[in-house]
Amino acid sequence: MSRARRSGESPRAVRFRIIVAKQVDATVRDTGTSRRVGQAFAAVHRETAERGCGAADYRLSGPGHWPRFCVAQLPESWRLVMGFPEIDTIAFLVLDKHDNRTDPYTFLENAFNLPDRSGHGAGRSQAKPACCSDVNSPPLADDAELMSAIDEIVRSRR
Repeated sequence: MSRARRSGESPRAVRFRIIVAKQVDATVRDTGTSRRVGQAFAAVHRETAERGCGAADYRLSGPGHWPRFCVAQLPESWRLVMGFPEIDTIAFLVLDKHDNRTDPYTFLENAFNLPDRSGHGAGRSQAKPACCSDVNSPPLADDAELMSAIDEIVRSRR
């Protein structure tokens, strides 16, 4: 019997490693970013460290590698885009407002050479797919080229 069980404590929960790209960190610290967004980011960071892909609101849809990325919705139309280079590692890749002037998904499209996303997606009226699979695992970047691109983005944006 483990020491935790003998002492009546629950076993230690799994903790996920989070890598925050420089752009995301700079945006959170920017004085122009509202306090509500900063607080929501901190809450998502904590929840993601504990729950992994379960902390994201939905998985992106579309052709190619679009479904390898998940999104957490923050207040004021902000979106935090995550990638999963390893089963226990989450990369916070993009934090940006999603409105008529800015689109966080444009960065993904360009950085990861993703196919055009016009005409796809769940839209507001349809349910968006969960980030985690049925067995509670993340949409891993299982392609070497995609994994390399995520690593490069994180390193260059750190």
